[in-house]
Amino acid sequence: MILISLAVLCFIVPSVIWGIFILAFRLRSSEAIGTIVDYHTGQGKSGEVSAPVVEFHVPDGRKFTFTEKTHTNETIFDTVSDLFSKFFLKKDLNQVKVLYDPNDPQKARVNAFAYLYFMPTILFFIGICTILYAFPVFRDLFMPIFNFIDRLASFINV
Repeated sequence: MILISLAVLCFIVPSVIWGIFILAFRLRSSEAIGTIVDYHTGQGKSGEVSAPVVEFHVPDGRKFTFTEKTHTNETIFDTVSDLFSKFFLKKDLNQVKVLYDPNDPQKARVNAFAYLYFMPTILFFIGICTILYAFPVFRDLFMPIFNFIDRLASFINV
């Protein structure tokens, strides 16, 4: 019971609150097409990370530039996805959808799953897995995963 309470307080509640903030932002925001003009790079724990610097125009013609809040590192999945989008879907990879606050266009975000919903989804998923692990019936389902992680950890430490 303590594990369930801990999962709800540490993972489920924050992810739901985060989701409510995202929903509120989406409801009051307008949409525009932006162009990635640069990347802001920095050093993260797993190496170099970057965030797109996006430029967009509001309907009255004013131009705004913002740096996305979420920094990511390039993975092989991103590279394959970019190649697929560029050569098969014929998409311009520098064009992105932007959500912005009409009252303060500097408050803008790239309208993509990775930038808006990825972290709350991961928190929610971890909370659900923790709750399921608290029940003995589901604990047996997780044991092969934990055994694999133990073997992998011992292999890496050798």
